Amino acid sequence: QRGGGGPPASAPARRAPTMSLALVLFVAALVATVVVTVATLTTAATTSPPPPPPRRSKALTKRTKAAYRRRMATCVRQCGAGALPSDGCVLECVSPPCYDEHFVRYELEEGEIDYRERAFRQCALAAVHAELYERRAASAYTLPPP
Repeated sequence: QRGGGGPPASAPARRAPTMSLALVLFVAALVATVVVTVATLTTAATTSPPPPPPRRSKALTKRTKAAYRRRMATCVRQCGAGALPSDGCVLECVSPPCYDEHFVRYELEEGEIDYRERAFRQCALAAVHAELYERRAASAYTLPPP
């Protein structure tokens, strides 16, 4: 041996610890997942739930149904003496857009159960409701004559 202070000649050289590429990618993916999860939880906790749908007052619902019945009776009289409320003439008179949507565009197939009248009635009630609401809003903002 020489008088130097180095390691003995027979001892192997020590290498610095290295991480494999797979381990580095795994750690990076894990960190990214944690960051995204925390961001999602933070966002979910700070945002408020969507507002509930607007509720119609019972009076407005009664007015809508009464207006629908009046319109139906008028259309039955216009379509003739033997007209039924389920006849095409009456339904088309009550609400042409709803009639087109539920009866003209959608033909029944053999053996299919007919649910179109219920869907038509809901559509027509919504149309009558919108019409009443528009009329009501328009009358609320009209100024008296000078």
